[in-house]
Amino acid sequence: MKENRVKRTLSEGGLALGTHVGGIADPQIVEIIGLAGFDAAFIDMEHTSYDLHDVQLAVMAGERAGITRLSGHPASTRLSSCGCWTWACRAYRCRMSAVPRPPVKR
Repeated sequence: MKENRVKRTLSEGGLALGTHVGGIADPQIVEIIGLAGFDAAFIDMEHTSYDLHDVQLAVMAGERAGITRLSGHPASTRLSSCGCWTWACRAYRCRMSAVPRPPVKR
């Protein structure tokens, strides 16, 4: 597994910079983000029309660019904690660097 640039930068006391990937589901945008010097790309499934196929392509582009890939839950999975866990497992299998923990209802 490649290093997490955000964790490395923060552990060295630096400022990790990331930006939102949204609007256009094109993996080249993620590559450009990495080439521009950002440490992370936030691949958003909640506020965009990205599906897991788009996410997987963006993650592969982020790996090539050497940046950390972050993601948020798709809006449809917020309705049930079971849906969130299912999505989180699938996103992890896509080699996402960081996946937020789904909410736990008590």
